[in-house]
Amino acid sequence: MAPARSSRSSRGDDDDESPRPTPAPTPTPIRDTLNHLPAGIQVSNWVDGAQGKRVGAAGVGRADVIEQGILDAVDVWGFVTPGVEVCFNQPGRVVFLDAAYAPRKLFDLPAYQRDGMTCTTIDSAGTVVLLRGESLPPQQPQSQPEQSASDAPLSTAVPSEPYSQMLSGCEVRPWANVKFRQSPPGGEVIGVTAIRKWLPASEKRYGYFKVPLWGREGWISGRFVYTRGECG
Repeated sequence: MAPARSSRSSRGDDDDESPRPTPAPTPTPIRDTLNHLPAGIQVSNWVDGAQGKRVGAAGVGRADVIEQGILDAVDVWGFVTPGVEVCFNQPGRVVFLDAAYAPRKLFDLPAYQRDGMTCTTIDSAGTVVLLRGESLPPQQPQSQPEQSASDAPLSTAVPSEPYSQMLSGCEVRPWANVKFRQSPPGGEVIGVTAIRKWLPASEKRYGYFKVPLWGREGWISGRFVYTRGECG
């Protein structure tokens, strides 16, 4: 008697004739995330290696900032160079959570109006937060933020301290955009710096510190810096 034929397919017991799922393609990561931010935020003057994304209250992560009323915020990280401009399309005041500190330290940032947007500049990684506040004056020039009364030239008629004091072991760190002058207190403004790092100070005069910047020495107001060491 001939053996009974098997009813199984000759392709084998483990073969499955159902179509196999096609794996979903892995999306190509966006390298220039700062060009793909949501409407309402513009970041410019950055170089390759800088990244960013909009964040909410959870991304800000500080109750004292959240309580002040967050309107918008953007986190910028990676290769962040001085002069990166961050703009929001609504009025308010701007603060910065500096990623150079753990936990992040909060700084106020001077802001200006450009093309109807509220703008500021940063020079390091961190979170730029737009808070509720009074509207800014229209069309402040970018290169010359509105002068604070505390940055106005000090009177030299009656000095409140010795004319000049040589320093050793003193460092200063600006917490706001500050004028870099040829001489204190009312010398010619060389430029406005947004630098946020410790600078060695060699001399103090009328409340100004002499520091090296941009390959030369000049003076910045002590009203806008943190100090450490023997700073008088």
